[in-house]
Amino acid sequence: MRGACLKDEYGKPYIEGSDENISISHNFDYTAVIISKKVCGIDIQVVVPKIIAIGPRFINENELKYIPQNNKLYYFHVIWGAKEAMYKCHGKKELDFKKHLEVSPFDFSQNCFRFEGRLHKDDCIVKYSLYAELNEKIMTVYAIEN
Repeated sequence: MRGACLKDEYGKPYIEGSDENISISHNFDYTAVIISKKVCGIDIQVVVPKIIAIGPRFINENELKYIPQNNKLYYFHVIWGAKEAMYKCHGKKELDFKKHLEVSPFDFSQNCFRFEGRLHKDDCIVKYSLYAELNEKIMTVYAIEN
């Protein structure tokens, strides 16, 4: 039987008395939850054009190289969601999305697709399997630690 959903000292949710991992995301009227035996993170977003303006804050030079100029909106949302999901997997503060988190090249599809990401900070290197899906104007991205 599962216990209450609590938060650790960093604000990362966990299920009391369970070895399962949990991640929660909300945006506007939408909520997403993932529960897994592996370390996981999830992000849900309503697709909005303003992400183009803030992209330079979280997208690094390597990522900019593979983003098609005619599809920045969806690529930026996938990259933001992937980095948010990896951040939630890590579960600690002080990560720079542009410097410490990187998303490998991918081909965007509205259907669920898989790609890779990694966290690299100091001596810590963690690889993630990432999954993204667009459902109307809702982008959902989740990460599973490899």
